Amino acid sequence: MYDKLMITRHEAPPGTCDRAIKKMKETLDVTQQYLDGNVPDVETQLMRAGIRLSNVLNQICMGEGCKVVSPTGRGNRSGNNKKGRGRGNGK
Repeated sequence: MYDKLMITRHEAPPGTCDRAIKKMKETLDVTQQYLDGNVPDVETQLMRAGIRLSNVLNQICMGEGCKVVSPTGRGNRSGNNKKGRGRGNGK
């Protein structure tokens, strides 16, 4: 999946991240001033992550990748289902 979507894999040996996080917690003092000062950066990073996610979903859903299926199984919701009994078909 990563190769198809041209996404770089970020892998670490098991336990590596856990040890690094524990070490950071022991030496890091996060103040309210630090948190408040980084709100704009966090918002920017979340927006960028949302854009990246939308690009991945667009790539997955290109062509026939994402078809809308009614939970009742009675056809699609686009209004062009000739056998359906939805609005606009006179039945």
